[in-house]
Amino acid sequence: MPTNALFNEQLQEAFSRDGSFDVQLFQEYVDARLGQSLSETADFLRRKYAKQKLDLIVAGGFRAFNLLLSEGERTFPGVPAVFISYADFEKVKDRLPRNITGVTAQLDIAGTVRLARQLQPDTRNLFVVYGSSQYERAEMPLVLAQLPSIAGQLNVSYLSEMTLEETLTRVSSLPDHSVILFFTFLTDASGHVYVPTQVCTLVSTYANAPVYSFPQVDLGRGTMGGSIFNIEKSSQEVAQMALRILKGADVRDVPVRRGPPNEVTVDWRELQRWHIPESRIPKNAVVLFREPGTWERYRLYILGAVAIVMLQSLLIAALVVEARRRKEAERTIKWTQQELEELSGRLIHAQEEERKRVARELHDNFGQRLTVLSLELAQHLAVPQTAEQLSDCLRDLSDKLKDVARAMNVAALQLHTAHLEVLGLVSALEGLCDEFSRQYGIETSFVHSGVLARVPSDLTLCLFRVVQEGLQNVAKHSGAVACEVTLTGTSEGIHLSIKDSGLGFDTARLKLKPGLGFVSMRERLRLVGGELTVESKPSQGTRLGVRVPIATELSRAVGQ
Repeated sequence: MPTNALFNEQLQEAFSRDGSFDVQLFQEYVDARLGQSLSETADFLRRKYAKQKLDLIVAGGFRAFNLLLSEGERTFPGVPAVFISYADFEKVKDRLPRNITGVTAQLDIAGTVRLARQLQPDTRNLFVVYGSSQYERAEMPLVLAQLPSIAGQLNVSYLSEMTLEETLTRVSSLPDHSVILFFTFLTDASGHVYVPTQVCTLVSTYANAPVYSFPQVDLGRGTMGGSIFNIEKSSQEVAQMALRILKGADVRDVPVRRGPPNEVTVDWRELQRWHIPESRIPKNAVVLFREPGTWERYRLYILGAVAIVMLQSLLIAALVVEARRRKEAERTIKWTQQELEELSGRLIHAQEEERKRVARELHDNFGQRLTVLSLELAQHLAVPQTAEQLSDCLRDLSDKLKDVARAMNVAALQLHTAHLEVLGLVSALEGLCDEFSRQYGIETSFVHSGVLARVPSDLTLCLFRVVQEGLQNVAKHSGAVACEVTLTGTSEGIHLSIKDSGLGFDTARLKLKPGLGFVSMRERLRLVGGELTVESKPSQGTRLGVRVPIATELSRAVGQ
């Protein structure tokens, strides 16, 4: 795990963000490509910083950590040090010198191999690529000693001690069902020096099989991924430990820490390149460089379009509803106009018929009866009569005149009743029911309760005419032998009911073409705020229901 720019950036950012003191940072690279031993590197650093007092040493990477352990006390005696390196936490936590602490990283070869086998379950061959430097010749065999047991049934081959050209030629012609595990590549067999990340890119480009690696710096350079140690998070921890020591904390009070757990990381672009289905990606893996889908790319546009469509749909729906309401209103107005025209014609016809009836009643009934009385009186006057005969004649004329007066009284009562003004609604209705029973032979009962004697005159006249019209309908259409009129007063209003046990009818006919009497009752009640209901079925009689609200002060009086 070499020191890299990301590690240096985290250190500098942490020091500048703290701002409690100025930090002068010197950077040195312990580069295995130079072919120097650790002791030679230590001698160089000791001479370079002989006149410089150092407050802290930060070692990043496996080679720098080994230098710190083997040559640190001789090179920088007594200077506290913080490291970040691949190391076994359990082995180093209690064996480090008292002036050294840091963060251990895990070299998870097993996790990387498991990822390769999960993404490519048909893998049979594993090829391991690393360089030929002195460092790689010494360290890689120790690191890779556990690989055969980890790889299980895979055929493991090591591509080392080759020139870069030979390595690229070899990885370009691997057998089917193969994967490549790239470690590092500092120098090749001919002694040429390389940057490992650049070689990783070349290997990924030339290889005919997917390449897996574990350093974070190799991600995005053509590798499929691996069990990655997060340098960024670990570098932040090292920077915080360094700040504590610079502020005066004893190294022994800053214990060694485990680095954050490795993250199984996959490059989405390499999945597409090697046609590996995403369903094989481990559940908790981190997927990098995933191209956003249609929803992620155009989410705002899609939401905007949906919002516009919904708004347009609502507007269209509102317009459709409004159009329906308008058509319904137009139909209602048209029907009302037709009904009014028909009603006007029927009213004119009814008025003429009523005039004819009154004229006929006056001429045929009263006129003829009075003419007969006049002729009888003239006949008696033309013949001399005794006192007894004259008395009988006058008595007979008196009885006939009384009958005429009684008939005229009944006719006048149908046109206008004086009982309403003198006796009130209850007495007028009692008289109306009695007269109806005598005239038509239909037994009519009248029941009342809670009705005050003082009811507004317009309301009294309205109810009287409704009962009068209702009884006429009973006589004309019901065929009933009895009916019942009920009048009830409550705090909410006056309730009227006219019920018979006659033939009944289908109320649907009443809605299609209401009779003139029904229209007259409905209009009278509408003027006083009343309601009219009709309940009837064939052979089950008819019930006419009326509810009329009364004024507030009258409501209080009825309630009391």
